Amino acid sequence: MKSGLKKKAIPILATTVLAATALTTQSFFNEGSDQKAEARGFSKEESKKNKPSWLAGDHHINSEWSVSWDNSTNPPTPIRGGDAIYPTLKNAENAKKYGLDWMVTTDHGGPNHSKVNLEQAYPELLKSRQAVPEVLQFYGMEFDTPAADHSSIIIPKSEKESQTLYEIESKFNKRDPHPIDGSRDKEEVMIEALNYMKEMDELPIHIAHHPSR
Repeated sequence: MKSGLKKKAIPILATTVLAATALTTQSFFNEGSDQKAEARGFSKEESKKNKPSWLAGDHHINSEWSVSWDNSTNPPTPIRGGDAIYPTLKNAENAKKYGLDWMVTTDHGGPNHSKVNLEQAYPELLKSRQAVPEVLQFYGMEFDTPAADHSSIIIPKSEKESQTLYEIESKFNKRDPHPIDGSRDKEEVMIEALNYMKEMDELPIHIAHHPSR
């Protein structure tokens, strides 16, 4: 079914989804406030008395799981640290060192990168959360946006977060298929992705990068 929307509609729809997730974001940071209070020795009762406040963070951080690719194999083999070099734990330690309250791991994709995220990057994030509990560490990715540049996707923290991102990346990320599937790089695929995320019980946040490109 044709959407009847022009290309300019993508940022508008992305903004709509982002606005719709603002309430979800509040729950992120309410939960985060409790975690940080516990880390600093405050009781939950004391934490609830505190008024909401701004938390410093970074929604776009690459780790060593932003891989490069050995294209001499079929399918291409991911090369750990081939693009970004720091482990997730190192990123979290630096976030703490420089005063951040939260961060999002957003590694970029490529052929079958959804499996790299699920099987290799995500377990490292779980270890990093345990090692640096003072920093709220969210799971996400640098999404290769169909018919556009890239964007950040931030997944609500839950027991299903790894599977949620796997489903989004494997179904809609334009560079995930191998061999390359040119039909992924179309406006209607991005609209389908936004509608797919909008129907989730816990809404992800989608932030478009370089919208003028």
